[in-house]
Amino acid sequence: MGRGLRYRWIEPRAAEVPVGWQGPHLVGRLLAQRGIQNESEAEYFLQSPLTGVHDPGLLSNIAEVAEAILGELDNTKGRSVWIHGDYDADGITGATILARMLRQLRPQASVKIHVPDRMTEGYGISIAKLEEIASAGDEVVVSVDCGIAAIDAAERAKALGLKLFVTDHHKPLEDETGQIQLPEVPVVHPGLGEYPFAGLCGAAVAWKLAWACARLAAGDEEGRLPAHLRSLLADLTSLAAIGTIADVVPLEDENRLIAAWGLRHIAQCRIPGVEALLRVANLDAKRQLTAMEVGFRLGPRLNAVGRLGKADAAVELLCTSDENRAEELALELDAINRERQELTQRMAKEAEAMAIAQGFDQPNRRCLVLCGEDWHPGVVGIVASRMVDRFGRPAILLAREGDTLRGSARSIEGFSIHACIDSAKEHVTKFGGHDMAAGLSLATNQLEAFTSAILEDAMRIDPEDLTPALRVATDAQLHEIDVDLIQWLQKLEPFGRSNPEPLLRLEATLDQVDPIGRTGSHVAIRLRSGSTSLRAIWFNAGEFLPRLARGRRVLVLGVPRENRFRGSVSAEVEVKDLALMAESETC
Repeated sequence: MGRGLRYRWIEPRAAEVPVGWQGPHLVGRLLAQRGIQNESEAEYFLQSPLTGVHDPGLLSNIAEVAEAILGELDNTKGRSVWIHGDYDADGITGATILARMLRQLRPQASVKIHVPDRMTEGYGISIAKLEEIASAGDEVVVSVDCGIAAIDAAERAKALGLKLFVTDHHKPLEDETGQIQLPEVPVVHPGLGEYPFAGLCGAAVAWKLAWACARLAAGDEEGRLPAHLRSLLADLTSLAAIGTIADVVPLEDENRLIAAWGLRHIAQCRIPGVEALLRVANLDAKRQLTAMEVGFRLGPRLNAVGRLGKADAAVELLCTSDENRAEELALELDAINRERQELTQRMAKEAEAMAIAQGFDQPNRRCLVLCGEDWHPGVVGIVASRMVDRFGRPAILLAREGDTLRGSARSIEGFSIHACIDSAKEHVTKFGGHDMAAGLSLATNQLEAFTSAILEDAMRIDPEDLTPALRVATDAQLHEIDVDLIQWLQKLEPFGRSNPEPLLRLEATLDQVDPIGRTGSHVAIRLRSGSTSLRAIWFNAGEFLPRLARGRRVLVLGVPRENRFRGSVSAEVEVKDLALMAESETC
């Protein structure tokens, strides 16, 4: 394992190219690292056909839930079916997917969505909303992306005479025997029963339920849908792709298929809210989006409204058929996202200073637990992610609200933050989530004991894992980096968790080094190896300029990028890290 100027480098896994592979050897090695053994598997991976997703009927309880929903939609007493979503991009897209399908299947029926206000209701199924639904005479509530741990809400729903159906993907609460603690509630969850892939996000589970409802309502004997429903399901796949990418679930198995197909289709999606969202994000001219564009430009705009307690605007955006209203709402989301960005920047500065002042950057403190007096609870999750990146360890950030602390947790690969919080559950009022992210609340007088319990459990983390790391995908030669290779690498998209963008290690000589940018904070580099010369750029690396002498031999860890200028396209490298080589060293 080597080290660069910023990160430790994890060595690549040795891999031979798949049997029969005819493409570039470098791309073949990257495919083999992903478990691909032959040419047909490689072709399937690169094409990512939506036909490869698992049958929704394999999800436990889905037939029962679909039948119950359709039955209630056909009631003659004017009752509404309620979809109770979550306030993040996953929950918002998931609730919209199910609502749009049900409204298409039963145009005369009433389908309503409730997304809880993060500030006043908090995470999970709102008991106050259940009481309101029951008092209006409605009887059916379907959760999306929440509810798996909602024991109190389930008991209250039963007492109110409501039929509650839970669709979720978060970790369930289990009793001593391993049974989930939601008695008498039908649960649709990819991690329960015999479903072949447990990694779906909430929006993808809702997409499966929407598909099952369509098949039950209008499918033929073989389950095939009429053209208008196939078309709708295609549009809804783009929403499921946004939810999948925004929720940072592993992009493997059918998650990859849903994300890849949805990204290919999104430019043709006929949902007015999606079209408007693409316009405000300046993505409307693109024929196909990347996961990075969804993760950093679409997802944040949907998440921002939920974080700041205004998620209804995002729900209306994705549900409306009025193009003018969609445009208004998309601009509103854009403005709220700018507000969120300013809040995030301020809080991240405060959190970083607090972490250092309190010694959380020391080797014996392997998880950050930070509490801010005036932090916005809707933004602590983003700031927690930034603290993980900054300090290379899990982070739990809490916002004080009177006698209660509410917050979010983010983790590093290989360490379950959900299990860590579970080890301190005697100090927690409520929590839920999964290995990489969780939400929680606790009383202020429990903070010290909670922090001690978390730090004790976090001692399980190997000290080596506390230094931020980059994984070398493979070694490459400078002459291999060209536009053709970049186009091949783009076929490995979508990139994300479990399918990271490949980082190539290149040995070269620094031929030219210049500061660029308004403040000189970025570095432009000319790399040379033999007769090959290639431009590279290293963002936010101005501090290293004194060490980057012309003629110095280096190892560069970077990503090939297309550089488009005045109609021409050339290859360059975006540097992620760089290591200085002694003259005696060989690559």
